Amino acid sequence: MGSHEGRQLRGLAQAAQSYAGKALGETSDDEFIGLVAMIKAPNQFHPIKNRLAYDTRVARIRALVSGRCTPGGWFDTSFEQCSTPQSS
Repeated sequence: MGSHEGRQLRGLAQAAQSYAGKALGETSDDEFIGLVAMIKAPNQFHPIKNRLAYDTRVARIRALVSGRCTPGGWFDTSFEQCSTPQSS
């Protein structure tokens, strides 16, 4: 899950403790979605080092989870179509 404050993080539990300051089970839905958003590339989507990329990725994951968009196919992990509202 990337590195934070000079420490390599492994797994969601360590990431939750380091980024949110709490146990994984105590994270809010928003905090958990933020952690999930980082899984693809933790250092690329680092909430402090690359905030814009992190915020964009989190917004896409929120849209996906809420059902406002769907992946563009089996191998779509970027969810670029989730960055704009889907028309009905």
